[in-house]
Amino acid sequence: MRLLQCSAMVMAGWALPAFAQETGAGYPKIEGFAGYSGVLTNSVLIPIGPNRSGGTDLDSSTGFEGAVIKNLNRRIGLKADFSAYFGHYNDDDFLIPCAQSTCPTQTAESHTRLFHILAGPEIKLRNHTRIGPFGHILAGGAHSGTNFHTAGPALNFSGSTNQTGFALALGGGLDIRIRGRISFRLSADDGWVYNAKQANGAASVVHPFRLSLGLLFH
Repeated sequence: MRLLQCSAMVMAGWALPAFAQETGAGYPKIEGFAGYSGVLTNSVLIPIGPNRSGGTDLDSSTGFEGAVIKNLNRRIGLKADFSAYFGHYNDDDFLIPCAQSTCPTQTAESHTRLFHILAGPEIKLRNHTRIGPFGHILAGGAHSGTNFHTAGPALNFSGSTNQTGFALALGGGLDIRIRGRISFRLSADDGWVYNAKQANGAASVVHPFRLSLGLLFH
């Protein structure tokens, strides 16, 4: 967690002095993005005892995304991306695993968090209009965690689980110039966290879909 925070601070400190620089070719050397972001994820398994796990639907989380793009030319740049998401959920149909054909469900509560550190190429179509589309392919790491509590006739349990794994994100969006060196950016990508490892040793795959909007500084 502390490493993720430090990485984000280093990215911001490196980018801020360079925002005003622009090459003679008519494109900025450095661009920076900061904005609101939301993520949709699949279900995760919560370990509730030896060889027992229950599934809970995390639905969606909200947070923020920040990125720094080092442009190599008018079309291609290298992007470093950091995002963090936090959620609080009440699940009315948490499934309690059992040996019967029909297992009981009850209310459960969870607090979730998800962090991404990604990097990769960004391809941008710069033109003479106010709108510039872009696409990216990013790779790196992701970490998610859940604090969980359920109480009912079938089970009383509190615990936590964590997942860390190799992450990929494929997507893109639009930059809409507002004025001067500031644009509005809308982006979306589909992601995969492979070989995620939970606290109980079980392997799983987290499948986050991200949607972000904010300001791009040229």
